[in-house]
Amino acid sequence: MFKKNMEDEVVTSQRIGETAEDSCTKLWQGINLVMMIFFLLSTYVQLNDPDPYIWVPIYIIPSFLCLSVVLKADSADNTLWHIVSTTHLVCCVLGMLYHLALVIEIMAGRLYNPLVHEEGRELAGLVIIIIWLMVCRFTSFGRKNRVTSTSSLVVLLVVSVLLSIIPLFVWSLCFISGFDTQLSHCNGMFPGMLGAATTR
Repeated sequence: MFKKNMEDEVVTSQRIGETAEDSCTKLWQGINLVMMIFFLLSTYVQLNDPDPYIWVPIYIIPSFLCLSVVLKADSADNTLWHIVSTTHLVCCVLGMLYHLALVIEIMAGRLYNPLVHEEGRELAGLVIIIIWLMVCRFTSFGRKNRVTSTSSLVVLLVVSVLLSIIPLFVWSLCFISGFDTQLSHCNGMFPGMLGAATTR
């Protein structure tokens, strides 16, 4: 009788663990869906950029990586996924260093919002991509057989949620009438697009 009760408790705790792991995986896929939407919207905005041939691939690659995680949570364990994400991460780090030098040169010791300049916004986009790729590439969150403590998962979850929600929130403010002219990061963001919308 005692042995049967112990076996029942073990089975119950295994089911609870599997349910928690499934919930964690679904949450990870949901976060990747939000990031995919952000990267796709960023890709769309880059179509008006003077050099879309550079910036469209920079944003579209992470959106495809996020899509693969949305469709199959453990796709980040795939060798091709590793190669693409690592290569893109290295390219973005190099681009970030270049843009950091540009922003420092543009600001020339003055203190103001770097997002006023296109280079500052491009730098911010690269930083978001780098952080997101590092979270996806170098953590075990959302993967099978993960070996991460609960406290680490909670911290990673909070960072992931903030990283997925804050850029969308800040970016969405540019679509609210009045904010698009008051917020410096919205200036020049939609050349030709907003003018056409207001004349109709």
